[in-house]
Order: sequence, then C-alpha cells, then structure tokens
Amino acid sequence: MGGISMSTQHEHACGQPLQGDRFDLSEWTQEQVKRTPWWAISVVFHLLAILVMSTLSMGEAGEAPIPPITVTIELPPPPPLKIENPIDDPRTDIPDERGEEDPDPTDAPDESPSKDPDDDSNVPGNGPNLDPCFGKDLQNEGAFDTLGLGGGAGGGGGRGSGRIKLGQGGDGGGTIVRVTINGLVWLARHQNPEGYWDSDGFHSQCKGTICDGPGYPDYNVGVTGLALLAFLGAGYTHRSEDIIDGIAFGKVVKKGLLWLQRQQDVEGLFGGKSCAKYMYNHALGTLTMCEAYWMTDSPLFQKSARLAVEYLMRAQTKYRGWRYDFQPQDNDMSVTGWCVMALKSAEMAGFNVGMAAYQGGLNLVNELTEDMYFRVGYQCREDAGTKVSELGKNDHYMNHNAMTAIGMLIKMYVEGNQDDPILNAQAKVLMQDLPEWNKTTFSNDYYYWYYATLALYMYDGPDTPGASHKYWKEWNRQLKSALVDTQKKKSDKCACGSWDADDRWGFEGGRVYATAINTLTLEVYYRYENVFRGNERSKTSK
Repeated sequence: MGGISMSTQHEHACGQPLQGDRFDLSEWTQEQVKRTPWWAISVVFHLLAILVMSTLSMGEAGEAPIPPITVTIELPPPPPLKIENPIDDPRTDIPDERGEEDPDPTDAPDESPSKDPDDDSNVPGNGPNLDPCFGKDLQNEGAFDTLGLGGGAGGGGGRGSGRIKLGQGGDGGGTIVRVTINGLVWLARHQNPEGYWDSDGFHSQCKGTICDGPGYPDYNVGVTGLALLAFLGAGYTHRSEDIIDGIAFGKVVKKGLLWLQRQQDVEGLFGGKSCAKYMYNHALGTLTMCEAYWMTDSPLFQKSARLAVEYLMRAQTKYRGWRYDFQPQDNDMSVTGWCVMALKSAEMAGFNVGMAAYQGGLNLVNELTEDMYFRVGYQCREDAGTKVSELGKNDHYMNHNAMTAIGMLIKMYVEGNQDDPILNAQAKVLMQDLPEWNKTTFSNDYYYWYYATLALYMYDGPDTPGASHKYWKEWNRQLKSALVDTQKKKSDKCACGSWDADDRWGFEGGRVYATAINTLTLEVYYRYENVFRGNERSKTSK
C-alpha cells in the first residue's frame, strides 16, 4: 500500500491509538475530510487561495526594498576651551555654568554700569546731545576727544583699561573721530528694533529720504557682527552711557549682542546652515562675541563666545584653513582670514586656543604663496594676483591683492617675525595698489582696503618698533582721501554718515556692510596696538 511507513503505535490526532503496524496516509486523509464540517473546509480553501494570490502578486512587483540601515557614531565631545588668566590679569575664573554670577541675558537691565563711587571710568558722557552729521563740527569741539566716553570696564576686571584720545595711534586726529562717529550714528539709526541690521531691508528705518544699496538677507548675521564690531572698535559696549543725537549707544550694542546670541544653536554655530557661505556669518559672529567678552569680562557673553570658538575650531580642515562650510575638502584665504581674526580675539579674551588652529591657517598661507612676488592666492598659488569675482555681479571691478594682505596679517599674528623679508615684499605689492575711490574705473574695494590698512599699520605704522613708516605714510594719505572725502554728508540727508555700496563686494552686504567695514578701517588708528609690541591691543571699553 502506498503511504508512509510508521513504527508500531501512533496516536490519533484526537489522542486515540492507531492499531496495526502500518499507516495509510490517503485513507486517513479521506476519513478526516469526511469528519470535517463543510464550513471548515471552505475556510481552509479560501485561506490557501489568498496565500497563493499574495505570493503571485509579490512575484510580479518584485522583492520589497530593504530599508536602509543607519549607523550613528557618537564621537566624544571636544575638550572644553580653557580660560587662562594672564599674569597681569587679577580677575578670577568665570563660572562655566550659568548661575547667580551669570544671569540670563534676556533678564539683563537696559543699562548696567557700575555704581562704584571710586570707579571714575564710569562717569556719564559729558558731550552735548548733538548729531555729528547734522550738528557741530567735532573737529573743533572738545566733547568727543575721547571715543566711547561714559561706560565702565566690565566688572572692573579689564586688562589694560584706558581711553582713546584724539590723534592717538597715528595721526588720525579729530577728522577721523568725526567720520567714525558719523558712521556709528548712521548704523544706530538703521538698526532693526529687534537688534539686528537688515542687509536688504535697512531702508525701513530711514527717515525722510530712503537710502539705497541693499545686500543679501543671507548675510544679516555677518553684517550685524560687522556693525557691532564698529561700535566695539570705538570703545562702546553694552554698558556705555553715551547719548548722541538722542541715541544711547550702549543700548544699541546690547540689543545687537542679544539678537546675535539668539541666532546661535546648541552646537555654537551662529546663523545656521541655510546660507551657502555660512562660515562667513559664524566667523564674524565669533569675532564679535569674543570682542564683547574681552572688552567687558561680562559673564553674559562668556558661554556664547566659548561655544562659538569651539565650533570654529571643529570646523577647520585638519592642518589647514576654512571655507564656506564644516571641515571642507577645499579651503580659501578669505574665510580663513576672518577665522584667524576670530581666534586672535578669542586668545585676547583669555581662551586657550592653542597653536594648532593658528598653524593650520599659516600652513594654508604658505601653500598659497607664490615665490616670485610672494603674492597669496585665493585657493591655490597659481591664482595669486588673479581676479576673484562672481560672474555678472562684480567681474567688472578691478582686481586687488586682498588675499596677500590677509596672508601678510596671518604671518605677523602667528610668527611675529618683523624681519621676515617676505613681509617686506608683500608690503611692496600692496603699495603698488593704493586706495582710490573711482566709480568710473571700478576701483573701489572696501574689503581690500580694510585688510591692507590693518596689515600695513601692523608692519610699518607709527607704533611699529624700528619701522621707517615709508609705506604707511603714503597708504594713510591715500586712504583718507578715499574714505573721509566720500562719506555721505549733511546734504545727503538720511544717508549722512554712510558710504555707498558701490564697491567690489557691496552687492552682497549692501550699505550696512559698506558703512560698517569702512568705519572699522578708520578705527585702526586708535584701536590696535602694534603686533610687534607684545600682541596686545589697548583695551578701551566703557
């Protein structure tokens, strides 16, 4: 008989023993079918049909895709930056975590000057309530012979606190102070009520006539940083009490810094990553926050500055520099310049940034420096001296050696070798391209003028030990002609105190960028001590 041979005794499905030595499967199956109710057979049949149809359908559609496997690798967090106290700094360490000594910035009072009767650095401003753009000529008045007069050194623990007098730092004189104040008043008037400077919408703050020259809104964080740096560079902090033309500069700075902090994420990045060139925004935000902390020692800014510097250092390409985004494969000299400036400010503020980040920036400078005239390229040494532009935007502007000025400045910051012959060769390159305001020949380049002015001031300025000043004197004369004479005057109404955005990079930052960076350029006269005199800037916070 057909079937499967089984051993002697088996149990029936219901537990009854089967008799005999052999078992016929077909007979057993027939018996079970006879015993099974018709409805049970129907259920089994339909289940089998559904199973077959499902199998056929999957065969036609193909195999179901395998979901991707995501592997998350959690890297250990970088060690926190140390805050080291210089030998001449008597202050104690500021708590890292916010507590009673570190209040929430949003709870800070509008003005928080020290009321210590023995602290004469906090005397309210004694100048008249006038608009230097519309009022008296500051050059003939003694009221503004000290920029930023009226605030107080942050917490009384500032390093090297002092005041800036007219003419200090290299024949700037009253004219430079007047022009600087004009620029700051225009910036203050065009600050958004929320605290930032709107690159393309600043004209909403205009009174009477409308100022032209919009930029890109993607750079609001960056131009806000530049505008705040202009106030900080003149000695105004969130504690300043000066009122000029009805504007309290201290409130302007405070609103700007608090807005900037609100743009910082938990990783420390300023402005987010929506902007294609977001490292420009972050570098300028970091530079600004470190300057504010350095000038005031205020715990309101310590944590924000520390997080920003940590992100900046993580974003650097190992052994090299920076570019538009996080740890890029390619680097450029422009972004690297702002990042090194931010590191320098962080170091001055007491953060131990170490030498590795500086050395990476210097490595990039050396990599991009050609060996004939020692000009510095933008991304490779072969493009040294060639135009960096955006097609249809600024390619009609003259080329300038801005990258050479940046490279020269980084070399001085990192190496500090005044006798390096490369520095002299680079200074000669800059001297062959003096500032010239000419809209017809499209020679305007505020960005180049800023970096070249700072580099030449450090290398050959009036405070440079042993310098002949032959480079600086000629550059200084041309710079004054290019900037002082072209600032908007009283007849320009609401635009008074600003500069037109008609320069090589004005299409990106607009009038706010133009006014902020030109004001910063003029502040080099009294803001910076020479890099070869101990690498320490004169602290002039109020």
